[in-house]
Amino acid sequence: MDFTRKYIKMCEKAREIQEKWRPRVGDWVVDVWNKERPLVISAISDDCNYLYLLSQLANSKDDIYLNHISKVFCIFTQDQLQERVTDKGYFRVSLIELFYRFANKNIDKHTSMEQLCLAYVMWVKYKKIWDEDKEKWIKKE
Repeated sequence: MDFTRKYIKMCEKAREIQEKWRPRVGDWVVDVWNKERPLVISAISDDCNYLYLLSQLANSKDDIYLNHISKVFCIFTQDQLQERVTDKGYFRVSLIELFYRFANKNIDKHTSMEQLCLAYVMWVKYKKIWDEDKEKWIKKE
């Protein structure tokens, strides 16, 4: 899993995907007040207004606390990103072929498969590319 500053920023700025994200136990999230420390959702309260977050990077396994849902954003895994493009009705072979072509043109811009998959989803669904200098997604026609 990619926890680099770049990927965390890419996920945070992928507003179109973040808006459709529905928290589930096991999702990786970042607290907007502490972006240096990715967390995993360990439970969701009954009213879904609060998430129980368990730090996977802390030294202490007792580091559990409560955080309001509006203060976190998801760090997407490859399977979550693949779910975003499989609803287009393509055969799996077609998806692999399209991703292969995209990856060949963009592999030098990204340092992990998560970054590459997120870039692919943002391109296919929203025609946006990651601007490294501005640290944001920009629309390309």
